[in-house]
Amino acid sequence: MEKIWLTNKITGVLKQRDPVFRRVVVTEILSIINDMKRRFSRGANRAEALHKVQDEKTTEAITKHLMVLSCKAGCNNCCHQPVILSNDEMDLIESKVDLSTLDKIKMEKQRDFTEDDWKHRPKSETACVFLKDNACSIYDVRPATCRACVYTGDPEHCLPSVGKSSIIMEAEVVASATNNISEPDLIPIKILKRLMSKAESL
Repeated sequence: MEKIWLTNKITGVLKQRDPVFRRVVVTEILSIINDMKRRFSRGANRAEALHKVQDEKTTEAITKHLMVLSCKAGCNNCCHQPVILSNDEMDLIESKVDLSTLDKIKMEKQRDFTEDDWKHRPKSETACVFLKDNACSIYDVRPATCRACVYTGDPEHCLPSVGKSSIIMEAEVVASATNNISEPDLIPIKILKRLMSKAESL
């Protein structure tokens, strides 16, 4: 079976399940990828389509399992962790944001963060470059990794140092598909590469 990138949450779940369940999950991820590649060319439109599917599946799961989320405006504990971004999502974000206005110094520091850095450095250093005034400045076009972040308990558990956010498998499956469809990388790395590419083309 084709090797694909899985979200950390799916990886954690699969470690506790049998190989058959893993094959089912991976097959579903590949099915979503193939369907989207048939329906859309690469770019912002494909990212939007994947985000729509993910949001719908998340809402269905929340309703089905009667989940009461702790997530609310002003809580940004999930905005202090490494986030994967696909090329399609990069195109989508760039269509809404002037990347040259972002904090390049912060991104250069985060680019070299280790797993321990993300867990233990001050929140001012680990904050997402898109976090403005305690809120996501690109909420409508936020990456699939962020869309999969939900929690039903104490919001403090969302912090990378704790790492106990809830899991909606349906959302994680689509997040994995989104990231596998077009060259995934961490937000600071992806943006810095895009800025460098634009500068070289001038």
